[in-house]
Amino acid sequence: MSGLPDNPSYMIDFKADTTDRMTFIQRLKNVYIWTSTTLFSYYYTVGPQQEVADKYIRYPGWESRPSVVQLARDMDLILVNSHVSLGYPFPKAPHVKEVGGMNLAPNKPLPKDLQDFMDSATDGVIYFSYGSNVDMNELTREGKFDAFIKVFRKLKQKVLWKWKGSEIPKVDAPNVKIQEWFPQQDILAHKNTKIFLTHGGLMSLIEAINHGVPLIGTAVFGDQPKNLRFVEHVGIGVQLKYDNLTEESLTWAVNEILGNPSYKNSMKKRSELFKDRPMTPVDEGVYWVEYVLRHGKVLQPASARMPFYQVYLLDVLGTLVVSALLALWLTKRTLRAICSLCCGNKQNVVPKSKKRQ
Repeated sequence: MSGLPDNPSYMIDFKADTTDRMTFIQRLKNVYIWTSTTLFSYYYTVGPQQEVADKYIRYPGWESRPSVVQLARDMDLILVNSHVSLGYPFPKAPHVKEVGGMNLAPNKPLPKDLQDFMDSATDGVIYFSYGSNVDMNELTREGKFDAFIKVFRKLKQKVLWKWKGSEIPKVDAPNVKIQEWFPQQDILAHKNTKIFLTHGGLMSLIEAINHGVPLIGTAVFGDQPKNLRFVEHVGIGVQLKYDNLTEESLTWAVNEILGNPSYKNSMKKRSELFKDRPMTPVDEGVYWVEYVLRHGKVLQPASARMPFYQVYLLDVLGTLVVSALLALWLTKRTLRAICSLCCGNKQNVVPKSKKRQ
């Protein structure tokens, strides 16, 4: 769709739990995931979308409308929620522009109760949120809730815990505050915030990097395993597998982040990299939209409109393979004919002694 061929040798599928420095087995797995994702997207997403469009989006002349695939390819501009600081770099087509961070908002004052809670946390605050889609009742089953509380109760730090679920539990821990919602960006911006316990969603990763807060992550679904592997690889946090969420592992993770300044230092450098750009993500997005409105398709490469077999040179490779096989076959036939001719001439030669008799 972007006009550049995907290369699973170093471009990681969003479901792959690996870095861009892959072993042979990891590359093999990445190719499998990439292929299955592509086929799934084509047969189970594009097909139904085409059916819906043909059934409901009708107007005079709709029959001659380009297909959903053709419309998706014929894009003058693609704004993507990414940035070199948020993942591994890879080539992009000219009409693909990174505007990662458009979700960021200017810092606002905290509500008074939160402001007092955080200002009084002289040893720091740990912010705990797994986004708006993860049910905490499900996440903390099988004794995991007790493990979290036991760890938090022993800490000098205060804890803000965003709880999404049917009922907010009551806890006997004066340093723990559980609510249904918190102003996440403003909490991360507070100078006393030391750790962000997260599920590794992209928006949370962006906000943590923007404010320079190290991470303790536990992936739940989607691109989160990939994001948290990146977090580990660049040294801005640690990852705990869901099956390993225990009192011991949580205690280790908290002590590791608080006691090892390398995580904070790496996150500070990552934050500087994220912010080092000529304009804000929103301004950059606006600029490129207006640019395309002024100049049209000048950024769109020809490959964006080419079928996949031309983009990947499958037609050229097929022609070369067939030509090579044909050349080998002709060479074999020619050599066989020459051998037959030579052997035939030898058999027809009569020795001189036999001629005299």
